[in-house]
Amino acid sequence: MSNAKQQTADELLKQITGHWAGQIAHAGVKLGVFEALADAPRSADAVAETLELDPENTYRLLRALGTLDFLQERSEGTFEITEKGALLSSEHPQSFRSAVLLEHGYEFPAWTHLPKLVRTGQADGFKEEYGHSGYEYTEIDPEYAEVFDQAMTSNSEMEAAAVLDVLDNGDTLTGVSHLCDVGGGRGYLLSRLLQEHANLTGEVLDLLSAVKEAGAVPEKMGVADRITFTGGDMFESVPQADGYIMKHNLHAWSDEECIQILQNIQAAAPKGAPVLSAEYVVTDSSTDFTKLYDIKIMVATGGRQRTLEEYDALFSRAGMKLAAHHEADDQLISVVEGRTA
Repeated sequence: MSNAKQQTADELLKQITGHWAGQIAHAGVKLGVFEALADAPRSADAVAETLELDPENTYRLLRALGTLDFLQERSEGTFEITEKGALLSSEHPQSFRSAVLLEHGYEFPAWTHLPKLVRTGQADGFKEEYGHSGYEYTEIDPEYAEVFDQAMTSNSEMEAAAVLDVLDNGDTLTGVSHLCDVGGGRGYLLSRLLQEHANLTGEVLDLLSAVKEAGAVPEKMGVADRITFTGGDMFESVPQADGYIMKHNLHAWSDEECIQILQNIQAAAPKGAPVLSAEYVVTDSSTDFTKLYDIKIMVATGGRQRTLEEYDALFSRAGMKLAAHHEADDQLISVVEGRTA
């Protein structure tokens, strides 16, 4: 086999086996390996004893995690957590633990339904697998709801800075005194906005399961006195405000569902209010990640990543208008700005 053909075959094999890494990381997270190694290097036998695992298979798992640079196997036979591995510990302030549990635990079986979704034109592999959409499942399974909310908060911590940079470069929030985050979970993004804009008060609308124990994030960020949490259903109504923001919300829904959310905002908001949607927008220059993420959303929620033209159509059908598209330098996420009529 020529070098070029061998390189192609190697790349193909890497893609075919790509899920191995995620599943190995998931096992480490699920079993508590990263917490067991958080304080000091330990042998596989010691980790197995602490976590009540099989010693031989524990060593094999730790060795594989070392291959993936989550751990480092030391010469004396112990394993030490790496900087990357520390991000999978529940004790890390920017932990990716819940993201791994969501992607490679709850959502992983939903991928087996992808051929059917493409064949039939249906969407939502999660519902095919569990009998309920992820939105509904948060009300059924408290553990799933906790994992989902933590994963979304972790995602917000990574992307909030880019969203704030985009909004700070213009006059988008000029005239806004009360901002509502629709589907805002534990309020991380809204809390960051309140930190940057001392004139703002804020309100998070999300399911009761998401907001009933919220409050720790804004308390930690020093804005608890300017933020409220409302349990409700965005498909029925939204609180009154003079500005609205959503992050990775509209992408989770069909066009008709998005229009219902936007129409509810239109009904509650004054004329000319900004309606901001932070998303991965599909453009001619979109990275491969955005196009792959579109399939992940098809599988996980039944939604889609949209083009700017598709967002324009959504706003128009909801009685609004597309006002601007704010892109962040070297960032996947951007902000689509609509205005109420």
